[in-house]
Amino acid sequence: PESQQDVEIKAATHLATVEIIIGSLGHGFKIPFTGTFLSFYQLYICLGMVLRSRVRSIHVFNVSVIVALLKVLSPFGKKITPMIAISVQGFLFWFGSVLFRDSLLGVLIGSILFVSWSLVQSILGYIIIYGFDFLKMIDFLQQEWGQGSSLNIYVFIVGYWVMRVLVAMGLIIYLMTRSNTNQIWILSESFLARMQTRTQMPSNKTTDNKPIWRRALSDLINPFFFLSLIFMSLFHFYKDT
Repeated sequence: PESQQDVEIKAATHLATVEIIIGSLGHGFKIPFTGTFLSFYQLYICLGMVLRSRVRSIHVFNVSVIVALLKVLSPFGKKITPMIAISVQGFLFWFGSVLFRDSLLGVLIGSILFVSWSLVQSILGYIIIYGFDFLKMIDFLQQEWGQGSSLNIYVFIVGYWVMRVLVAMGLIIYLMTRSNTNQIWILSESFLARMQTRTQMPSNKTTDNKPIWRRALSDLINPFFFLSLIFMSLFHFYKDT
């Protein structure tokens, strides 16, 4: 049987490859839910290490730190926010697991903390950008929209969190009931090798010839940018009226 250090090295290598290749393609081409997929795949690897390879949760945290540091090797796409998410999610998984001595309850608590961080990081990011006016905007929109409809922003946020928790529980059940214990990941190396050919950086000549306004426009074409812009516009419109 493989030692815990061997499992840690293999898991870190595989997860780093997935983050660099899939993350570069997804974030570079603005593919929606790329971060969500990568987050759950990291959780899948963490659960596989603990439930199937029977390694201690501290090795999961080590893998997360290694992958977060290797994320800087991504040829393009986001780097800072994924690095924060990867490391903090690994820490929260380890923290929840170690509280109950790596038992099944600890794995469940660690998984819940893991999937909760994505929502917390998004909220903190908007607060850093817009300040606490962002929270006032959400509360104000809830009051305005709540008068004429049954829409509740807070229920939507809680529902989204519950959905992520249910997915995490489903991954735990899947890994506990699956008989094959020789593989802790689902993305094959051959698939990653094929995807790697699509992450090659363009030549300097092509990059330099691309107009600056087109490069700036491509950065602005982001669903979350338009969503935040719409929310801020609605907030100022209702505030003036």
